[in-house]
Amino acid sequence: MKNIIIYLLFFFSICSTLLFSQNIWELKFSNSDDLPKYLICPDSNHIYLGTANSTNFGQTFLYLSSNQGNNWSIINTFDSVYFKNISCPNSSNIWLGFERGFTFNSTNGGESFNLKSIADVKSYERIEMYDNDVGIITNVYIVPDTFFLLITKDSWKTYKKFSFQNDSNRFRYTFPKFKNDSIVTCLVGNSRGRKGGYFLELNINTLQYKLNWIGTNYGSADITYLDNNIFVCGWSNSISGGSSHDAILKSTDGGKTWRTILDLYTADTKFYTNSNKILPFGLQSISFKDSLSGIAVGQGGKIVYTYDGGDSWIYENKLPDSIYQTPTMLVRYAGSVPIIATFDGHIYRLVEDNLAPKAEDTITISGRVWEGDKGQPGIPVVLGYRVTMTDSNGYYKFTRVAKGNYVIHAENKYFDGDNPSYYYRPFRYVPEYYELDLTSDTSGIDFNAIDLRTFYSVSGEIITTNGEGLKDIPLTIGDSSTISIEDGKFIFPRIEYHRTF
Repeated sequence: MKNIIIYLLFFFSICSTLLFSQNIWELKFSNSDDLPKYLICPDSNHIYLGTANSTNFGQTFLYLSSNQGNNWSIINTFDSVYFKNISCPNSSNIWLGFERGFTFNSTNGGESFNLKSIADVKSYERIEMYDNDVGIITNVYIVPDTFFLLITKDSWKTYKKFSFQNDSNRFRYTFPKFKNDSIVTCLVGNSRGRKGGYFLELNINTLQYKLNWIGTNYGSADITYLDNNIFVCGWSNSISGGSSHDAILKSTDGGKTWRTILDLYTADTKFYTNSNKILPFGLQSISFKDSLSGIAVGQGGKIVYTYDGGDSWIYENKLPDSIYQTPTMLVRYAGSVPIIATFDGHIYRLVEDNLAPKAEDTITISGRVWEGDKGQPGIPVVLGYRVTMTDSNGYYKFTRVAKGNYVIHAENKYFDGDNPSYYYRPFRYVPEYYELDLTSDTSGIDFNAIDLRTFYSVSGEIITTNGEGLKDIPLTIGDSSTISIEDGKFIFPRIEYHRTF
């Protein structure tokens, strides 16, 4: 029998009875002088790590593990600063990119490298090679705020540029990935007009392209591909001081459409109480083992796990002391083994996963978050240290839950917790939470959203120095968009009070 008790008192603890057996990470390498910058696993055994050396300034070290992170060794040193990333079409063919416009290439697994200079490159962030000949460089600029893709088919002997921008668009290209030798994809950010993110699919032979809208109010830090499933992690809804939400977006159709599968403001006094200093600065790196299991990491030792393809995420609440408060982390799977590299030169290998659902964990919890007579989309629902998001109709579901006692509640997804300077509470939820004693599937765990917001109209005009109105100028405030009319006037009819845009 299941017992359901509804409390309308102040919610003082998200989880008092739900206990997880925490995952166990083993420290495999430590050198505080080496600051990990980029981690890549071209196959199930080989892992390459590029580091900036803080003692020998100006040097970049390339490390290799050939046994899934158990042992590490330096295979090469570069007298170059501003190291950006590594591309490995395979474990023998390695490319290193540096911000000041040159690359190093090895065709023998890193035993020796050749320098390749590219005349037009003043700066870039990423190089991605399909094989030893076909490749792309992203975020190139010749004039500030002017961005290009550079494309080669002959190992950078020659190349061509691709750029799409006008008065309404300033596109910046990041995280390229080849689908085949003709099609490359990447994320695109726009700094003008309709500000937000797009997903680009480009034919490098014809330069024909497709742009698919992702959304606004998010920043991308990393991306991972699993066939047609694409995951992007980063931050959303930024506020002063760098505070933001943990954000993860997912596409199941190769980048055509996107949905937010995590959007949560996390701080140790807001989301949960534990021994870690959880920092509200978003996520930095994401990787997947297969279509179900993945890991994302962030500042302060933040680690989140999914075992259902991103439908829900479990926050790690006890970590090794040396991960505690690290400013940056990287994560990648070497085959089935996840590897974490931290800013202070530590490399960890997961040796015991105790958070994954067990065979007997079969309970499903489901419900809806209502706003009037409609479901409220994009709301985090928290079950202990596990989080899911309501869909476009306000429904949520947790699958493969173990029998036991749980506290569950709908989360105000903005900044209504530990930072009074940015206090913002758009909704109150009734009931505030449920306490559940589960022995079987449970449905109808619903919440009703009480709207606490106030809206105003915002209007103005865009004129030249001669006082003439400018028409057809796109403008955005948050998620709202409009266009100026003939005399340059514009109006946003419904902008929320007490928000910063």
